[in-house]
Amino acid sequence: MYKLYYIWLVPAVFCLVYYVCCVAYAGFASSFITIWPVTAVFFAGIFAVRYAQNKGILILPMWINVLSAAGLLILISSFCLVQALITVQMKQKPEPDCEYLLILGCRVRGLEITKSLRYRLDAALAYLEQNEKHSKDNTQNKTIRIIVSGGQGPGEDISEAQAMKDYLCAHGIEASRIFMEAQSTDTEKNIAYSARFIPDKNAKIGVVSNDFHLFRAGMLVRAKGFHNVSTIAARSDEVLFLNYRVREYFGVLKDLFGVKFFHFIGE
Repeated sequence: MYKLYYIWLVPAVFCLVYYVCCVAYAGFASSFITIWPVTAVFFAGIFAVRYAQNKGILILPMWINVLSAAGLLILISSFCLVQALITVQMKQKPEPDCEYLLILGCRVRGLEITKSLRYRLDAALAYLEQNEKHSKDNTQNKTIRIIVSGGQGPGEDISEAQAMKDYLCAHGIEASRIFMEAQSTDTEKNIAYSARFIPDKNAKIGVVSNDFHLFRAGMLVRAKGFHNVSTIAARSDEVLFLNYRVREYFGVLKDLFGVKFFHFIGE
C-alpha cells in the first residue's frame, strides 16, 4: 500500500501521450481531443492530493474523502457500463432486407468527405449490394430507400447530406431513391428531422454509422417510436477510436439526461 498513490500518474501520462498522438495525427481541430489534457490534469490532481495527504501537508475531513471516493466510483462504473453497451452494439449483425437506410452524417472538409464519413457510406453501399442481390435472387425485387442526414457546419462548403448523396450517386445509386435531410447539427436532430421521411413506425430501418456510434444512434431512433431498428457498423479511424469511444460516453449522458453541460460535444 506504500506510495500506491503514484498509480494515478500512469493514466495522467497516458492521457498526455495520447493527446500528443492525436494532435500529430489529426491536428488541434480534431473533435473532442481537448478532453485528454483535461483528464490528465484530473488524474494528476488526484495524485497531488493523495501525495499531500500522505506527507501530512493536507488534511481533509473524512466525509470529503468518502464523497470523493464514491463519486469516482460512480464515474468509473457508469463509464464502464456505457462502454460495455457500446461494445455489444458494435458486435451486432445487421438484419437483412431493411426498407430504409438512415446514413448519419459527420464532418465534411470543404467539398470533400472525411475518412469517417467515407467509412459510413462504404458500409451502406456494401449493405445495399448484398441485400438487393439477395432480394433479386428471391424474386422479391425490393428497393431500399436511403436517407442521408447532416447539415452544413463551419468549414463545410456543402451540407453533409449533399456530400453523401453525391458520393452515393457516383457509386451507382439512383438519385431518385435518396432523400436528403440537410438541416440537422447533431445526432439527435439527424434522427428527429429524418423521421418525417419514414411514415410507418413499423418500417424496417437500418441505421448506418461508425461502430462506436451505433448504441447511441439506435437508442435515439427507438426513442422516436420506431420499433424495427437494426444497426449497420462502419469501421472507425484506428488512431482516434479511443477518443471517439470516450466522447460517446458523454454523448450518451447528454441524450439520456439532456445535460446542458455536455452540449459542447461534437458529432
